[in-house]
Amino acid sequence: MDVDNIFIEWKNEYLVENQKIDSEHKKLFEIARKANSIYLEKDKEKQKTSLGYVVDELYSYVNIHFTNEEEYMSSIKYPLLQEHRLLHKNLLEMLNFISLNLPMLSVSKSGGKLYDFVQNVFVKHIIEEDTRLVNYINENKLH
Repeated sequence: MDVDNIFIEWKNEYLVENQKIDSEHKKLFEIARKANSIYLEKDKEKQKTSLGYVVDELYSYVNIHFTNEEEYMSSIKYPLLQEHRLLHKNLLEMLNFISLNLPMLSVSKSGGKLYDFVQNVFVKHIIEEDTRLVNYINENKLH
């Protein structure tokens, strides 16, 4: 599996013009890059340990971020808040599943699941769903 850190490079077009949320998004991209870089580790045992730490870090930070983001959305009366909350809930359930199953999976399987989550779900969520938030902010001149 190729490590695709280019896909998870931060771009200013992802800014939602809220310093706290933007800072958290940048941190989440940093954790995502860290998760992908684990594939470069040659020692399989060290790789599995690192994978566990990154999953825990991602899960903890995602929980904090989702709470903050939902509070911000509520404060600006974002009309898609309930839909966005459901997306957050589903992302947390996926990440929790990966976390709980990590000890039972091989490094390549658990790493593959984390890689898929980071690349195809998580980063895509920030890029696509939070872009909808930016559009709402811009349309309603909320910055």
